[in-house]
Amino acid sequence: TTSDSGPGEAVHAAGADRDEPVAEPGFEMPSEPLPMPAVARGEDQRAVSDPVAAANEPEQLDSESVDPTLAERTESQDDEAMAQVPGRRVQGGSVRVETERLDRLMGYTGELLITHARQRARNERYSAFAEAFRSAQRQLPLEEQATLSRLAKQLDDLILADQKELRGFGYLTEEIESAMKQVRMVPLAGVVAQWRRITREAAQECEKSVVLDVDVGSIELDKHVLDALRDPIMHVLRNAVAHGVESPTERQRLGKPAKGRVLIEARMRGAQVELTVSDDGRGLDAGIIGRKAQERGMVTAAELSQMPREEVLEFLFAPGFSTATAVSELSGRGVGMDVVRRQAQEVGGEVTIEATSALGGASFRLVVPLSLVSNRGLLVRIGEATAVIGVNEVERIVRTDRASLRRAGGEQLVDIGESHSVVLRSLSAMLGMEESSGSELLVAVVSSGRSRVGLAVSEILGEAQYVTQRLPWNLEHIDGVQGAVILPDGTLALVLDVAYMAQARGQVVPLRLKDRQVERKVPKVLVVDDSVTSRTLERNILQSAGYEVVTARDGEEGWKFLQDNAFDLVVSDVEMPRCTGLELAGRIRGNDRLKDIPLVLVTSLGSEEDIAAGARVGADEYIVKGRFDQKQLLEVVARLT
Repeated sequence: TTSDSGPGEAVHAAGADRDEPVAEPGFEMPSEPLPMPAVARGEDQRAVSDPVAAANEPEQLDSESVDPTLAERTESQDDEAMAQVPGRRVQGGSVRVETERLDRLMGYTGELLITHARQRARNERYSAFAEAFRSAQRQLPLEEQATLSRLAKQLDDLILADQKELRGFGYLTEEIESAMKQVRMVPLAGVVAQWRRITREAAQECEKSVVLDVDVGSIELDKHVLDALRDPIMHVLRNAVAHGVESPTERQRLGKPAKGRVLIEARMRGAQVELTVSDDGRGLDAGIIGRKAQERGMVTAAELSQMPREEVLEFLFAPGFSTATAVSELSGRGVGMDVVRRQAQEVGGEVTIEATSALGGASFRLVVPLSLVSNRGLLVRIGEATAVIGVNEVERIVRTDRASLRRAGGEQLVDIGESHSVVLRSLSAMLGMEESSGSELLVAVVSSGRSRVGLAVSEILGEAQYVTQRLPWNLEHIDGVQGAVILPDGTLALVLDVAYMAQARGQVVPLRLKDRQVERKVPKVLVVDDSVTSRTLERNILQSAGYEVVTARDGEEGWKFLQDNAFDLVVSDVEMPRCTGLELAGRIRGNDRLKDIPLVLVTSLGSEEDIAAGARVGADEYIVKGRFDQKQLLEVVARLT
């Protein structure tokens, strides 16, 4: 544990008393190649070759072929020259690597995991086919069985060989994933100097004397997670100094030491890290927070009187909420804990508050994942769609009857046992999908911070390891969805934003039984996009809304489909290989049979010139990146069909 005093009285641990520059935009990797595992193939062990090691092998040159001017260069000059190469910098046995390169490697690691899962699923299908083959064989006459036995034996041998290769590939994939996690990890101790500087500056501005104690041990975090935590921790530290620690005069009156104390602790919690920022100040007054919330119309006096203190503290996370009476550089600016929580949630973390801590003042707890390379999640079915919920967020699964639901305060409640009930959210309603009309409900009880909620799902499909893919830009505004996962069968699953769902008060359509609609012709939509993620997600949204959807990988393939099929609408990307969306639109409008088909162009090209180009080729709608979400897509499609 180390400490740092306020202005003019700094006390540091050895080697930690300088304000170290923050490494941007890359970080150091060991220059030695990472050891790669051997993969079992047949009866021997063949080491996987290391291209980095091979590249580092010195080339054997004849002495006469070496430029004498190069021979005179010193090692330091060589290092200096290497430092000028973009993306590389030699520093005492390390190579400086841009984070973008590591991001690409992480993406490839995710693709390896997906490929392995697909191969495993395919092998299981092969095994099922072999069993069906043997079952059918036993039904044949004996003389025919003998003929097929050799084929069955060959099939079994192929499946066993494939399984052996699959195990080796799985082992290698796990090792690569583990190595990638280690490469991206950086020590928390590396940002302690920055925390000290923030504390000193805040104390000087507030004219307070504050000691910062830090206990993070040797814990390491994924660099992306640590980068995402810089601003939240900075804000919490400033809050602790400005709001928590009293002035020297007040501390003297209260009989406290003149120097206030702030403590940052880090603890491992499974695959997560728990960071706690505590102070020895006055703590949080739930009464003041509640009155401020009432003044802002966030809660009535009657509701406030029934709220437990923990729920009252949640008002601190409301946008613009502040109890400060005066605006300063440190507090009262309306940019506060809501930003802290949102930034933590963007990397799968959560923030909670304790009104008092062991030090006597308030305590802010941030829980974040160690790594972003891969996660484990619960696969669930929602109507015809599939979704993923992080296993760390799932408390229990409850089966109940729809008739047992209760209503209170405009919300539906579901009993989860032990005399407890939680608010029920309909995932189908939240994601704009058709709801089940069955009498039985399957509920996944999830939690985010202190908030708990029940999510109604159609089916639990099991657990799976997954790598979250970012949503395509045109679908980033889907409320309640963090990203997407490509499943082994090639379909797309949505990664649910549990934090949003647990806190979306009054924004959720309640569960309801839909009336049977009069049978009508189902519109047929052609979705053209070269991005598999965008194409699949748009297809799922439209199919869930009742449309028949055909997808094409680019404008050329879309044009072939249009020539052979009848469609009621075309939704197309603009920038695509072989045939762009504008070229496809021109072909459609120039064809007598197709010229009247409604056409929607969806693109990030949003200049007036781009929009005018879309209008010139006859697009009925030109949707630009900015405010596009699933609701807008469905509204446009419904209007044009």
